[in-house]
Amino acid sequence: MSVNNNQGPWLGWDPTEPPTSPRNLPSRAPNNELGRDAFLMLLMTQLQFQDPLNPMENHEFVAQMAQFSALEQMQSMNQSVQMQQANSMLGRWVEGSFFNGAQGAWNEVAGFVESVVMQGGEAHLRIGDDLLPASRVNRVYPDLFLESMANLSRDIVVAQNISIMGRHIMAVRMEGPQNDRRPVEFIEGVVTGMRFDEHGRPVLMVGSREVLPGEIFSVAGAMRLTDQHIYVPSQAADSTPATFTQRQIQGVRFERVGTPPEDRIYLEFVEGPGVLIESVSMVADSLGYIGQTIRYGNISGQVESVRIIGGVPQLQVRDSADVLHSVNFNLFRNRTS
Repeated sequence: MSVNNNQGPWLGWDPTEPPTSPRNLPSRAPNNELGRDAFLMLLMTQLQFQDPLNPMENHEFVAQMAQFSALEQMQSMNQSVQMQQANSMLGRWVEGSFFNGAQGAWNEVAGFVESVVMQGGEAHLRIGDDLLPASRVNRVYPDLFLESMANLSRDIVVAQNISIMGRHIMAVRMEGPQNDRRPVEFIEGVVTGMRFDEHGRPVLMVGSREVLPGEIFSVAGAMRLTDQHIYVPSQAADSTPATFTQRQIQGVRFERVGTPPEDRIYLEFVEGPGVLIESVSMVADSLGYIGQTIRYGNISGQVESVRIIGGVPQLQVRDSADVLHSVNFNLFRNRTS
């Protein structure tokens, strides 16, 4: 589609002169650049008319052929770069201008790029019936298809996360490079909002704190990890201590120790020292079984409480004979999943 207007398409355009004035027509100055064909013709002419008694030295001929080879490589590289730039505009809406020799005038062109062709050693964009040199493109509009797909993806992300609004979640915020991310903060609370960051990723708001959807490990109705009660060893004697003390959970603490570094997770309590655990999600899930009736092997009964032994939650199950059994929650979860 051709569009005509009065705006000059190149530097040096004089708006005070008519478009067809010599001042506003493209320059017809001779081209001083030595192209490949001109270089080859000059070399052949030199060989044809050289003095037979004093011919060109071999090293002179080799040097000129080396220059010719370098020129060809540069032209080939230039064409390759042109094609890459032109191909990036396929299917895009572009605007530009070109000089129509048959009409002796500049044409303004706007439309979708249908194909890319090489003409006269230069990449041209086919737009309808026009061939616009890629170097004469003034503006490239965003890819409408990719933009619509991005908007669709964004809408899907919103739809997926909108169901979490108002729900109570537990998450572990991560920091560090992609190959060395480490837990730095336990976040628990109600999702109050959502926004998109500078990378287009959805970010959920839990009060004044931010959580990425991938950092959430539990979406609960009313159950909380903090303020829940759990039984921990009264003294770190061995892996199966005889006495336990009930403690109220205050939060979770992360620390990185040793070389090579090791991430450790601690349950923190309102009173008393913290206790090392293997997984936050495992502790949170185990507390959700309190009051439920479960079956594990030949053990069947109601879960009364949860103990932490060796960093792993143990479900305390009382059967019909009033016998209390301890069930490793990690084994129980793996068998029932």
